[in-house]
Amino acid sequence: MSRWHLACDACDAAAWVGPGATGLDAWCESCQSAHGLPLGASADAACPDCGVQLSTGAPRFMELHGELQSIAGVLAAWTGDRDHRAENLPAAESGGAGALAAGLLGSLAREPFLRSPPAAPLAAAVLRAAQSVADHQPEPALREVRALMERGDVRRCRVPCARCGRGSIGVDGVEEGEAAE
Repeated sequence: MSRWHLACDACDAAAWVGPGATGLDAWCESCQSAHGLPLGASADAACPDCGVQLSTGAPRFMELHGELQSIAGVLAAWTGDRDHRAENLPAAESGGAGALAAGLLGSLAREPFLRSPPAAPLAAAVLRAAQSVADHQPEPALREVRALMERGDVRRCRVPCARCGRGSIGVDGVEEGEAAE
């Protein structure tokens, strides 16, 4: 089983996530706090500070850039971009790209890592993109998504740090195998 070490690139905020020698190290992606759970604890435990489900495995924020790429592909297909109107996006051909983009953006907007105060600009951009999709305007939504993808922290699979507000939290190490158990 794997363990992930999370750390800020500008301050001393850091935590381990995953099984440890004495229990399960968990991370709240919303309030960015570490929590130790006893051996045998449920992997769906809630953060005692904010109530959000704790991450006990790979942090979800690591998927942000990939999710944005998927959304950008759907939006590009919706705008008529020939490179994205391929057989792998039949929804664009049948008029379903808007519904698909709305679902993907809605799911992303509910992610806990977008709830921390330093992530407010990211969350606002996702909500603006979702509103553009709701208004049947894929071009502004695509601009919002592409701008998010260009952020340095997002490109590096990181999110703004709640502790210092200057740096970003990301995975800086992974332990694999028996050493991590």
